[in-house]
Amino acid sequence: MAESVITLKTIIIIVAKTSLLIIFLISCSNVTDPEATSRIKINFLLDDIEDAVCSYNLNDIIDRLHTDFYHNGRDREEQSFVWQKRLLKYFSLEIAEREIIIYDYMATVNFNMILRNNEDTIYSEEPSEEYGDISYLLKEDGIWYLYGNQHETRQD
Repeated sequence: MAESVITLKTIIIIVAKTSLLIIFLISCSNVTDPEATSRIKINFLLDDIEDAVCSYNLNDIIDRLHTDFYHNGRDREEQSFVWQKRLLKYFSLEIAEREIIIYDYMATVNFNMILRNNEDTIYSEEPSEEYGDISYLLKEDGIWYLYGNQHETRQD
């Protein structure tokens, strides 16, 4: 009798684990789509930038800038100074209501940016003329980077 209970228990466990595996595989089927995978990676990138601002980690942000970053006349090095000033001024960045538009290996992200410090809170619909540097992305070797709008000056 004990042997049949163990066998029945084992069968139930195997069926339960198999069911969970099937449910997991079905739920992940969308992730095999390249565009869905890119959306996930872009959201992770944006989350990492939010976290870097909250932890005052400039290097984590700079690591996310593509080597050919260029935005409103600022290259990667000049943009690192912009981020350094932001980190000194703001303790929080929220990238909310994200809309990701993917064009193969490039993407544009529309979102509401919220920057906070002790004195005030800045709200901006991105991409904007004042900021916008987080909105333009490039994928290289499967990794998404901030790329900038590649314009010499602000586009009005």
